[in-house]
Amino acid sequence: MPDLLPRVALQSSWPCVRLPDNFMLPSMLPPATRPANSCLSGSFTADVNGSALKHEFAGRVATKMMQTALAVRECVMKVLDVLNYVIVYFIGVLVLMATLDWRFTVPMIVWLLLYIFLLRYFIPKL
Repeated sequence: MPDLLPRVALQSSWPCVRLPDNFMLPSMLPPATRPANSCLSGSFTADVNGSALKHEFAGRVATKMMQTALAVRECVMKVLDVLNYVIVYFIGVLVLMATLDWRFTVPMIVWLLLYIFLLRYFIPKL
């Protein structure tokens, strides 16, 4: 029974921890991305040869442009959520390992540096 109280307190505090993220992240990025993406896709559409869009209705092209802007925004938001989760998780693992012994953190840091190097090497080649 005594160890049940900290667990209940921790689980009930989780919504309070996520509250700032749920309020701040959607108000920072999305308002600026949809008009910017729509403008960019409009300029790309204007550069396309007329024969490529000859059989498309104007409404269908506009719908594709708007859906693309929303999809780009959702992808960016998901990537930011995943990066936030991974960074917090990795720091938590490092702190946990460092409390046991600082030498446990060395393989994790070496792995992280190797992973960053491989990303910087292979991602531009995609």
